[in-house]
Amino acid sequence: MRPEDYLKNADIEYKLKSSVFKVNTEKSEILLHSGEHIHYDKLLIATGSTVVKPSIPGIDSKGVYIVRTNVD
Repeated sequence: MRPEDYLKNADIEYKLKSSVFKVNTEKSEILLHSGEHIHYDKLLIATGSTVVKPSIPGIDSKGVYIVRTNVD
């Protein structure tokens, strides 16, 4: 993520560790579980960076990799 000064100068508001209850795309508004309503012009939802391994046989076997991106 960019430094906080960059985000402020670029007029980017971000919420860390916030839980979204509902996204209203018609009104360009999100509702947080806390009850807070936030209007947005553009919205990015970043759900985190923890890999979720499916619970299937062999998932931890040698040679099995979890792919998170298609970038080389």
